Amino acid sequence: ELAAGAALGGAIAQLGLLLALAALAAPLRVHVPALAGLNPALIGAVVLAWLLGLDHAYSRLDGGIMLLAFVAVAALLARGIWRQRSLAQSFSDAPAPGFGTSRSLLRLLVGGILVGLGAWRVLVGTSSLAATILLNPMILSLLVLGPVSAVAGAPTAILAARRGHGEIALAQALFAALAATLLLFGGVVLAHALAIPASIWRFELPILLTLAVAIYPMMRSDGELSRREGAVLLLAWLGFLAIELWLSFA
Repeated sequence: ELAAGAALGGAIAQLGLLLALAALAAPLRVHVPALAGLNPALIGAVVLAWLLGLDHAYSRLDGGIMLLAFVAVAALLARGIWRQRSLAQSFSDAPAPGFGTSRSLLRLLVGGILVGLGAWRVLVGTSSLAATILLNPMILSLLVLGPVSAVAGAPTAILAARRGHGEIALAQALFAALAATLLLFGGVVLAHALAIPASIWRFELPILLTLAVAIYPMMRSDGELSRREGAVLLLAWLGFLAIELWLSFA
């Protein structure tokens, strides 16, 4: 339940928190046509997860379907990006880092260990808190673990936005939400069949779908996610948290 809630809460936070913070730091301008498919793919992923949960339960077959859908979408996106090569060019515009391969690997190793330890401590704390306040672990993980995963990636997205690489911040948020919905949530269900609270089907998944659909016209209108639109996403996410808390403790 904690893992499933963290996956869905993380997907919501990627759009309403991480993407919003990046847009508030600097307007996100996207010049990579291949990334235009990310938003529709995310919308389709949420619809698929919602349809598979119509019976308020997810079987291992449902988890397998979500994983296969993720592999298919990831392959199509990678193929489109590889053909255009524009995304790679956006990275090459930045100055090369001043450290070699060995130091890069060391940084990755240390960072991976710290992230793992942090995730473990957050998980232990969330489990203890759920037992203390007698709250459904899935709901608490929606409110705690999901936002934590988004906050962990916020510095990268904000830095990319400030440097004028809006496509990196947008791809990070949208693909992370897509992976959380299909890969993480699907993997949890594949490992363990799950009966979900009715609120997941009636509230959390519709909220995720609403955010994903709202981003589409924002980006299609002028190819940019402005600071004002980022503020709208952030307010929507804060509203989601407020309603979630009210429903949980009412």
